[in-house]
Amino acid sequence: MPVPARFTIAGWTRAENAGDLTVECDWCNAADMKALRREAVHVVKGGTRGWTPFHADVTRPEGAKF
Repeated sequence: MPVPARFTIAGWTRAENAGDLTVECDWCNAADMKALRREAVHVVKGGTRGWTPFHADVTRPEGAKF
């Protein structure tokens, strides 16, 4: 099954008197599941906020399968 080159990561964040939040994407190879790259895809400054949606478009790096 071919692995798409582009993905959209989506979710929700909520905070109560929190520190900064970083949503990360780990890209791995297929042979041994070793991480090839970690990518920060969404950063939220600390504070208090209700449920807030986010999305980030990412591109699979060369050699990544997962």
